[in-house]
Amino acid sequence: MPTTWSTLQLTEFFSAITRAGDVAGAATLAVERAAEATEAELAAVVRGGELIACLGLGRQPSGDLLAGVTSGAETFTVPGFGTFHSTLHPLGRDTEGFLFLGRLDDEFEAEERQMLQGMAKVLGLALRGLETLAAERDLRREREREAEARLVLVNALEKREQLLGTLLQIQRAVSQRAPLQEVLDSVTRGASGVLEGALAALVLRDADAADETMVASLTPGHEDSRHDPQVLAVAVEAMQRDHPVDHDVVVAAPVHVGGDVAGSLVLGRCGDTIRSQERRDVLAAFAEQASLALTGAHSVAAVRQAYHDGLTGLPNRTLFLERLDRALEVAHRTRTAIAVLFLDLDLFKQVNDTLGHAVGDELLRGVASRLSTAVRGGDMAARLGGDEFAILLEPVDGGDQAREVADRIIASIARPFEIGGKEVLTRASIGIALGDAACTTAGDLVQDADVAMYRAKKNRPGTSAMFEPGMRTELLRHVELGTDARRAFESGEFRLAYQPIVALPGGRITAVEALLRWTHPRLGPVAPDTFIPLAEQSGLIIDLGRWVLREACRDLAGWRAAGLPDLTVSVNLSSRQLQDEQLVADVTAALAETGVPASALTLEVTETALMRDPREVQRRLRALKSIGVRLAVDDFGNGYSSMAQLSRFPIDQLKVDKSLIDGIGTDRRQRAIARSVLELGAILELETVAEGVEEPAQLAALTALPCTLAQGFLFAEPVRPEQVGDFA
Repeated sequence: MPTTWSTLQLTEFFSAITRAGDVAGAATLAVERAAEATEAELAAVVRGGELIACLGLGRQPSGDLLAGVTSGAETFTVPGFGTFHSTLHPLGRDTEGFLFLGRLDDEFEAEERQMLQGMAKVLGLALRGLETLAAERDLRREREREAEARLVLVNALEKREQLLGTLLQIQRAVSQRAPLQEVLDSVTRGASGVLEGALAALVLRDADAADETMVASLTPGHEDSRHDPQVLAVAVEAMQRDHPVDHDVVVAAPVHVGGDVAGSLVLGRCGDTIRSQERRDVLAAFAEQASLALTGAHSVAAVRQAYHDGLTGLPNRTLFLERLDRALEVAHRTRTAIAVLFLDLDLFKQVNDTLGHAVGDELLRGVASRLSTAVRGGDMAARLGGDEFAILLEPVDGGDQAREVADRIIASIARPFEIGGKEVLTRASIGIALGDAACTTAGDLVQDADVAMYRAKKNRPGTSAMFEPGMRTELLRHVELGTDARRAFESGEFRLAYQPIVALPGGRITAVEALLRWTHPRLGPVAPDTFIPLAEQSGLIIDLGRWVLREACRDLAGWRAAGLPDLTVSVNLSSRQLQDEQLVADVTAALAETGVPASALTLEVTETALMRDPREVQRRLRALKSIGVRLAVDDFGNGYSSMAQLSRFPIDQLKVDKSLIDGIGTDRRQRAIARSVLELGAILELETVAEGVEEPAQLAALTALPCTLAQGFLFAEPVRPEQVGDFA
């Protein structure tokens, strides 16, 4: 006989009795399950001195039997049957009643009593839930009866059938738990339709600011009334008085949630065929429907959810644009200015990818908290989605004041976040757009700030930029160029050039670096630092990088066959390629197709790409190393890594960034820095390459330093593939 039940079994027990649908059915199923589990002949549920379900006691047990069941004695005698061992368990602290079991032969063991105690508490919880549902059904029936009673008030309307159908549709949507916004829109559309297209607006109180309101729903064609002072004033008056208000042109009635005023329904002027009393009757009926909708959607919490971000609690895009529209109306009327800041988090994707989405979510909450404290009183911070936020500043004296707030936010976000015992770093790039009497719409202002944010991110991530009209044209050109890059790849417009890498001392060419070039048919040559970021954003870089690998290996095979057997080639890898699971297979395929030995191929990775996801990059580089290719760190010295960090990666070559080489011929301090980097590279047994060598003084300084290779315009500019043999 089973003596214990697991948590899973108790959960299944709860689900089974809850599905019974009502208290009596649940209790009956419970006594059957309990008797079966303990092999008891008697079982009962007692509540309020009455048996609501029993097994083995007959349909109408005598008073003595009922008293015996509830006595709590360890034995219980049933005339004509004998003495039963009994056990009695309360249904829980918040539920009156007991679960009783009786068994003829064996006493109930301690483990059985513990099991029955758990079953009793689960039963009590289920009964409370079923009673609550029953009460809600009764309340809903009562409210539906009240709504039906309201229909009596509009029997004189010519459109009674339309009104009835509309109200029933709304009730059906409420009972079926339709999305809240959909139900609210059906209320305003329905009222407007019955009143021949009159204005209908549902105005709700802002859960975050009692003195603020928001237009939750407005009938199409009446957008000009969204910020009409008269509409909003009548709505607020109806809320404050908790009574319908009639100002002839507009009327309003309060809307309630759980008995508390949550907003008001406003109706505008009607056609000549609609009498004032009829309009008031329609107002009362639809205000009641709005109250039912809000109450059925779990009241204030659902209203807040419709206008606030579930993760951070900040206002969402809908509420932000609503408030921004209102702020622009005020700016137009008072000849003042406002500002919108568009904020995007840098490196957020890396946080998600490396530390997990839970840490990413915590980071977003932390950013929201800092935004709320960094903005001025009366300003609004909102989350638009993903890692994008917006801040409304109203009013502002001008761009300088907006920049001050942006700088304060940037400094606040730049401080480390403590999440799960780890320090998490991010930074914010912010675009600023000013709105005044000449500004058109909220959407345009947000778009302008978004464009300015991209300029800030492009110029220097972690800074702010003020919108200028030319930025929009530049962004459109940027988008068009991204499309052109895809077309250029498909039509074969990309070409490779090669820059020699020479040995020091002596200047003998030992390798070439493959450099991607694109000549646009209309714009002419496009700089790599322009089109490569576009290719990374669009994902084109994966196909483009695969083509570069194969083309570079094919050219190298040709040079080696033509008398340059020791020449090697270096190919750059983007951070997106390092994330591609097919990278190792692509490299292996390029070598196999061209017959180039793996040791003749060097793959270059930037310092920034290495540190973006160190663990994953380390795994990918080791896989590449296992096939025999050589690995280099490109542009070392312009990022944030250290030699200690680099030592964790299977690197063969260190390419020192041009910024560390520029001054070594004339600047003693610059030369000392370059020496320390090159000497550390030598200690780590890395081949060192000086990039961007352009002057004889730089070459002279390098020959006195532990530098093995160099490249730059002093030796040769990038050349076409067929010219490489002339230099080697």
